[in-house]
Order: sequence, then structure tokens, then C-alpha cells
Amino acid sequence: MSQFQFDPLPAVQSEHDLHKFLSTLDQYFKQLGQAKTQLDWDKKMEETFDADRQDQIDHGYDQLYCAPNHEVIRTWKTQISEPFLKRWLDVLDWDFTLARIDQNPDLRAIKNHIDDRYIHWRPKIDGKEIPYTEQTLILRQDPDRDRRRKAWMAQWELNEELEEKTKAMFRIRNQAANDLGYDDFAELQLAADGVNRDWLVTLLEEMEQTTDPIYTDYLEKQMEKAGITSAEPWDIQYFFDRDPWPDPRFFPGDQLKAHLNNCLRSLGENPDELGIEIYWYDSPYGGQCVPYADKDIRILTNYGDGMLYYHTAYHEYGHALHNWYNEQPFSLSKESGMFSEGMAQLMALFLHYPSQLRRAGMDEEAIRSYRETRKLPWMYRHRRIAADVMAELAVWENPEGDLDHFYGQSTERFLKTNYHPRPFSAVPRWTNPVRMQSYFIADLISCQTHAYLRKNFQPLFENAGAFEHVRTHYWKPGKSIDWREKVHRCTEEPLTYQYLAREMTDLLPDG
Repeated sequence: MSQFQFDPLPAVQSEHDLHKFLSTLDQYFKQLGQAKTQLDWDKKMEETFDADRQDQIDHGYDQLYCAPNHEVIRTWKTQISEPFLKRWLDVLDWDFTLARIDQNPDLRAIKNHIDDRYIHWRPKIDGKEIPYTEQTLILRQDPDRDRRRKAWMAQWELNEELEEKTKAMFRIRNQAANDLGYDDFAELQLAADGVNRDWLVTLLEEMEQTTDPIYTDYLEKQMEKAGITSAEPWDIQYFFDRDPWPDPRFFPGDQLKAHLNNCLRSLGENPDELGIEIYWYDSPYGGQCVPYADKDIRILTNYGDGMLYYHTAYHEYGHALHNWYNEQPFSLSKESGMFSEGMAQLMALFLHYPSQLRRAGMDEEAIRSYRETRKLPWMYRHRRIAADVMAELAVWENPEGDLDHFYGQSTERFLKTNYHPRPFSAVPRWTNPVRMQSYFIADLISCQTHAYLRKNFQPLFENAGAFEHVRTHYWKPGKSIDWREKVHRCTEEPLTYQYLAREMTDLLPDG
């Protein structure tokens, strides 16, 4: 017996009825959303859970995301004029369109299987299973080139296991998008986010051109230092993450929570009054924000010494604050991935100001050095994201093609490595499709917003005004306002690449 047996939704014959319909639907979605989040938590934390819970949750969504409910939404969105209700209906129309694709039983089974494999699978080197954290550390820090190669190659085992299921997942989504009149699912998802492929590709190409001289020069110097004439895929992260970051001793893992709390207090927040807690977890993603229940938000993040671990925790805390202060109905709380990641990166950028580096105990010479080198791992990050995005777009265009070849081509282009097929199906993100660009657009949003905050709220630290501005324009409205309009209102100009480009060339000023 399913725990999700919802009463029928009210019939809608008036605007008053519509309010009741939407409020009831929202309550049901909230129950399911929290149940789904809690199940994911239990799986990750290896806590006991009812094995039938996933099927019960799926059944609950099937009851709500049905054609009659969708028809009510589509009918009334053409009749209603009140702005908030119209926006709510527009958002739900897109949600229903995408969710009903996910209801395909074959797609659902594949997606659940792949997600579970990512939770439980671990890479192996020389036959020995290692944590994701160790694999990442090898690629970032290990001077043994062969060991880095083995860490990079470790994904092929999972790739071979999941390749056919990954192709089927792309194929099913594409067919559904075709049936709705779109060339492929990527076109549909980008339209749901309010953008299009040309806009996205143009931004990535602008980033590629802007960063190319500095990126290429640094890579050539690193190859010369290593005594090699060309770079392999397993060299790049090592080159760009090895030297530019501050000494890890300034950012010990056991002081991460205290450091973050001190930063929050300097921005006018009292972390003791927020229901946000950090838990250590071996994650292939680095971290995750888990809105477990009302005013109970949990952050999963890898434990380790170094600024990268702090950056991830700050990033996830940005997600948590975004969720905590959202004042909208549940179905208006899940925003575009690009904006949501922008809120995470907005918080993460506070870590990198010289005044925060001093709080970590860094001396002025170490701070000066980092201000000059911080752009290097950022360039690597953006070009790595571009490789992921362009590979995924190629797969959407031809899911029957050689996925590993597409990935190898985009990696060769953006990271400037020798060509190798790259294990596409071993990337733990394609079950949440057309989202990788979010991590690039997020930095556009973050940099533009910080530039505005620095100009209008000096000093940033020991000044609650900056966070109040962000709460008002970004967090509280949720999805009741289009994300690009929120950026425009908050920063007083449309989203542009210029502020991120400036951070790729200029020193980050102090806050």
C-alpha cells in the first residue's frame, strides 16, 4: 500500500477554485519532494529504508503529473491575467512537460539504476577500490604521471557497464522532445530555462577566446617544467590545480565549519539560528545540498585540507541559503539550474577575498601570489565545463554515435590535450540532463553580482547590507520572477560576460 494516496484535486471553474487547486497540488508536491530527498539521503548515508519507497514516490508523481491536471494548467494560463498566478501556471506548465517525459517507465528504471550505481560504485586502481576523494586527489596532486593515468582510466569500467543504458536514456528523451516539436531534448530543456543553444555556444566560444592566451601560455610552461611536449587528459587537472592554490595548511579540514561560520557572521548572518548543518561524505560531485525538511537543510561535502574543500562547502552553503530564505510555494522554489548554481557560486566567491584569506592566517605574500594565480584554475574549470557541455550537445544530436569520441573531441579542443576517447557514460550527471552549462553561467551571475555589491556595499564584510540586497532580489522571490529578470533587477543590468572576463585578467579586489 502506497503512503501517497492523494485525494482528488478540486475542480476548477473560477479563479478562487484555481487558487485552491494550485495550493493543494503544491502541498502534494512538497510531500513527494521531501520523501524523495529523504530517500536519497538514506541511500547515501547507508541508513535503513523501505525498499519499496522509490516505487511509492514514483506512483505519487504519476498521480499528480497526469494529463487532466496538465490540461487544467494549460487552459487557465491562457485565461488568467493576475501576474503571480500567470507566472505560477507558466512554471508548472514547463514542469509538467518535463516531468511527464520522466514518467516513461523505461526511462525511470534506467535513471534510478544509474543513480544507484553512482552511489555505490567506486573506482579501482591496480585492482584496489578507492574513495572518490582519493581519485580526485591523485588527479590534482600526484606527481606520478602513470598513477594519474590509472585514476583517469578507472572510469572505463563503469563506462562499459552503463553505456547502453546511457544511450537509451538519451534516445528516449530525444523521442519525447521530437514529439513536442523540438529537434532534440537539449533544445527543449534550454527553452524551459529561458535560453537557447546559440546563446549558450556563443558564450562558451567567447570564454574560449578570452582565456586562450593565458591558458595556453601556462599549459606550455607546465609541460616544459614536466619535461613533456604534449599534454594528456590526466595531466591537465594536475597542472592547473597543483600550484595556483594556497598552501593547504591555511585551510585545515577541521577548521572549515568555523571559518565558514565566521564569514557568515561578518555578512550579518547568525549560523546558529539557521537549520543548516554540514556532514562529511565521499562524493563524486564534491558536495550536495539536501533540503531534508522544513528548516532542516543538510550539506554533504568531502572532508580534506585545502581551499578547494572550503570552496565546495561555501558553494553548498550558498544553495542552502537560497533554499532557506525562499518565500514561495514549493513548486516555485526549484529554480533554473543556472540561477541556482549562481547562488551557490555567489556565496563561494566570498571565500576568495583577501580579507577572508587573512582570516585564514595567510600572510600578505601568500595572498599576493594567490590573487595572481587564482584565474588559472578558474580557466581550467570553465574550459572543462565547456568540454562537458559541447560533448553532451553532440550526444543529443546523435545518441547512436560514438559517445566517447564526442567527449574526447571536446576535451582535446577545450583542454588542449592529446586526443583520447573519454568515458562519457561514467559521468555522474547525465541523469540530470542539460545542466553542465549551469556551472559556467553560475560564475557569470556570481561575478556580475559581486561587482555590483562591491560598488554599492562597502565594505562587504562587517556590513549586512549586501546579504539583505541578495535576500530581497534573489532568494525570497524564488521562481516567481524569471531568473534573468532577477539578475537585471539585482545588478541593474542584463547578464553579461564582461565581469567574469574581467576576473580572468584582473586581480580580485578586496571586500
